[in-house]
Amino acid sequence: MIQRLLILDPSYFIQSQFVPYLRKDDLYVQYARTSQEATAFILKKPPEGIILELSLPDADGLAYAKSIRQSRPNIKVIAIASLINKNTLTELIQMGIKNVFIKPFSVEKLIETLQEPS
Repeated sequence: MIQRLLILDPSYFIQSQFVPYLRKDDLYVQYARTSQEATAFILKKPPEGIILELSLPDADGLAYAKSIRQSRPNIKVIAIASLINKNTLTELIQMGIKNVFIKPFSVEKLIETLQEPS
């Protein structure tokens, strides 16, 4: 089970609604709104899991996911998006990101996914 989680999402809704809920499950949760903030957390102390919004204000989310998978293959990455096309989904699966959530999604299902082996 993941104990250290990084959420990378520019939405204040995700931060205000999901982070407190996730912390109740004894997860240490860090929150970043940009890829630069997330990279700083990853370099300082890598999380075991990352929830990654594919629409980022400062980077291409798919390219950022690819860089995480290449530099830190042991980090479990869960992608989230408001919309996703078939090509993007195919690329995520090819890079080993099997869990993709389309907003809105269930926090309970997300927590179940975090508890599953990578």
